[in-house]
Amino acid sequence: MTSEHRRQLRNGRAAPLGAVAVILLAGSCAFDDGPARRLEVTLLSPPEATATTDLGWEVTLTAARLYVHKVTFVTGEAGTAAEEGHTHASLTLALETGETGPEAIGTLRLAHSHGTAETSTTGTKVGELMVDRAVDLLAAPVDLGEAIFAGGAEAAEARILVAPPEEAAPAMHGGGLYVAGTAVPPGGGDPVSFEGALPVGAEASVPGLDIDADDEPALEIHVPREGWFDGIDFAALPGGLIEDGSAAAEALEERLLHDGFHVHIGGD
Repeated sequence: MTSEHRRQLRNGRAAPLGAVAVILLAGSCAFDDGPARRLEVTLLSPPEATATTDLGWEVTLTAARLYVHKVTFVTGEAGTAAEEGHTHASLTLALETGETGPEAIGTLRLAHSHGTAETSTTGTKVGELMVDRAVDLLAAPVDLGEAIFAGGAEAAEARILVAPPEEAAPAMHGGGLYVAGTAVPPGGGDPVSFEGALPVGAEASVPGLDIDADDEPALEIHVPREGWFDGIDFAALPGGLIEDGSAAAEALEERLLHDGFHVHIGGD
């Protein structure tokens, strides 16, 4: 994603480009001239800790940073569109437990357009939080500032824009997501040092919310990080690098965008 595209994206002029739900409106907030409500927003994420992946690697993060441009709160559900970029999808089997054990009841398709910013055009914006900075997940809780809502607004979805910074930000190494750490092989052995700076360039959608701006004291955005590195063979990473466009990078971005954020009311 070029700096010009990112500038257009942040100004709301970019055309719809992807499969993750997002809304970006040009100009000032629609409620600038009406009553507004301000809610403090905090980001929470686990501290540095060792986690075991599904392949048995013991992973310890020494750095985990996101460059968050803004969070938009909208009403209703979102449609999606994909106009350019390489789109890949994963199918997750939805199960329920019956008398004879788990039974398939359908599938869920998650699509992600790699390497471009992603937008859609549905929903009505009722609130917004401008962040525009690198967020250190390992230093959480992090005060993200105040979200401004229209008075009397109710939001059903939050859309969190993660993309590389427009200006130089050494901590991000040119990415929207930066991770580094060590991974000990299954059964022990010499740890592998790894690092990755991934463009991401997309907005994560968190639907199913019930935010009444007049009633809530504050909001929390949780980034749990469970399963981020599942399926990655760290011994196969070239020089320990999670390369942009690799299967490891796409898996990591997919987990961040589709199950990497939760939004809570206050301390819920």
